[in-house]
Amino acid sequence: MMNNKKTTRLGLALLMLAPAMCAPRLQHSRSVLRAEEARAEDTADAANAQGTALVTKFVAALQAGDEAARVRACLPLLHRSLLTPDGADIDPSVKKVAWKKAVANAAGLEAPVQIARVRSKGNLTIGEGSRKVERGRVDDYFLARRDKDALPARVTIFFPQDGEPKIYDLSGI
Repeated sequence: MMNNKKTTRLGLALLMLAPAMCAPRLQHSRSVLRAEEARAEDTADAANAQGTALVTKFVAALQAGDEAARVRACLPLLHRSLLTPDGADIDPSVKKVAWKKAVANAAGLEAPVQIARVRSKGNLTIGEGSRKVERGRVDDYFLARRDKDALPARVTIFFPQDGEPKIYDLSGI
């Protein structure tokens, strides 16, 4: 019985000392995190400006007149993984589902485009085999819809380390 009381007292004493012992480490960790967050915000602001411009062009292209005009306007905005190998058209598997859905739902988006939020998904490496491998960051842009009760539409943008950002996934529109 005595041994249990000593163990309990020792445990309580350690619990009481723990915050005082850890406080300097926590303060250092917090300041490091704040500095990293500030650097990330600066980078994110520049990326958000590029991403917002890209999304605005993309939605305008989706709302263009006929199908051929839409495709021509969107080709330079789409990542090459969504295009045919020669880059002259949208890949048939993308056209069959994601493209049709995006075109149909583009009419329900706010005009001018309003970004509801941006979610960074982290770094990514794209490509395999004969296609060039690209490294970069992927962000999801959520676009406000005219129907305020509906969930925002999602467009994924790939920001390569060297090059212009491109639409990487349009299936969430």
